[in-house]
Amino acid sequence: AWTWSPAARPYGRMHSRSPALLGDRLFYAGPDGKVYALDAASGKVLWERDLGCNITTALLATDAGVYAGGADRHLYRLAPATGAVTARIELEAAPYFRQITAGGSILAQIGEAGFIAIDPDLKEVRWKRTASKEWSTPRPLVVGETVLVGGPGELNALRVEDGTVVWSSKVEGTPRGLGFSERVLYVGTLRGQLSAYELGPDRPQGSVRP
Repeated sequence: AWTWSPAARPYGRMHSRSPALLGDRLFYAGPDGKVYALDAASGKVLWERDLGCNITTALLATDAGVYAGGADRHLYRLAPATGAVTARIELEAAPYFRQITAGGSILAQIGEAGFIAIDPDLKEVRWKRTASKEWSTPRPLVVGETVLVGGPGELNALRVEDGTVVWSSKVEGTPRGLGFSERVLYVGTLRGQLSAYELGPDRPQGSVRP
């Protein structure tokens, strides 16, 4: 067992500090604006990379690289072995929360109301979908060929390929956490309410649990 923490002072607000594991390396977004790579077994720091701004997303670690979003409105890709910045893209707004991969793209929220798909080489934004108010689901959920995202009073299924709205449905409260199992969609809200919906062919089919 081991314990480690960065020594530098934080930038301020901490958006997400979930570590990402790739092979025997653990990647961590420090509150000091640095991405760290640690040996997962010993906790030894293998490298660190200063992005010069607050890191606003959870890290995403893939064979292609380690992705981190910053308050400077950029998404960065770092080499897992060295921490070198191998690609970056400037976005309309700072990316937030959890990034996910689906359909050969990286999906991420930007600002309060933007949700985008980016190519893994960070050369282009493939599509963007804007919420009617704001997105409230920090962990988008991929179900089949769609990604589920929600905002106050509604839930949307976007086609991963092009961002088209496959279906949009009214839900109780403001969705926060999403889960899926055996055609049942679970939605947790900001007020602590948990609902379950039978996921039909084109949208949720009513609440099946209180």
